[in-house]
Amino acid sequence: MRRQKLYSNMIREQNKTTIRSPCLPAKDLEANKKVARLKALEYAKTIAKPLAPVQSKKKDKQKVNLTEHAPYVEGLDLSQLTTLELLRKRHEQEKQAVEMLRIQHKCSVTKKS
Repeated sequence: MRRQKLYSNMIREQNKTTIRSPCLPAKDLEANKKVARLKALEYAKTIAKPLAPVQSKKKDKQKVNLTEHAPYVEGLDLSQLTTLELLRKRHEQEKQAVEMLRIQHKCSVTKKS
């Protein structure tokens, strides 16, 4: 038991002397972060920015007034837009037909009661 205590004390003393590493204060870490950020900002200022793609005149002629349509329609060509417009009209007609059926159903239910 006595030998164990002596051994543990000896190891403890060795660890105190060998493991000492200088602790950096928190201020230095914050300063390093700021310096790194400033370097990154300077780098960002100097790199070349990508140029915006040039749109051809053909695409401008094919596009229809899309202000009333959703933004996902912008990439479609003229034939796709006409198909989409036909489907939209058909959808509106079917919605009206369903509404008429609902009204008729309500009338028939109230008459039976």
